[in-house]
Amino acid sequence: QVPGTAPTGLTLEQYGGNHIVQDLGNGNYAFYAHLQTGSVTVKPGDQLTTGQAIGKLGNSGNTDAPHLHFHIMSTPDPLRSDGLP
Repeated sequence: QVPGTAPTGLTLEQYGGNHIVQDLGNGNYAFYAHLQTGSVTVKPGDQLTTGQAIGKLGNSGNTDAPHLHFHIMSTPDPLRSDGLP
């Protein structure tokens, strides 16, 4: 993906499947994607803590094998964010 552009042809649900976006503060957000259907245990506004189970590894969205997609990004919209180092 080119920085500042969004992927085309897929919705966020098709792309990331069951997912969580966590506000880390200071304009940084964490994206956890491809979680198992029905396994997400948090809701918008919840504060996450270290070691907390937030969902189960899955195969939802645009993927062909179970895995966790995780990255840090610049906005809460995974399809329109730039990844951060």
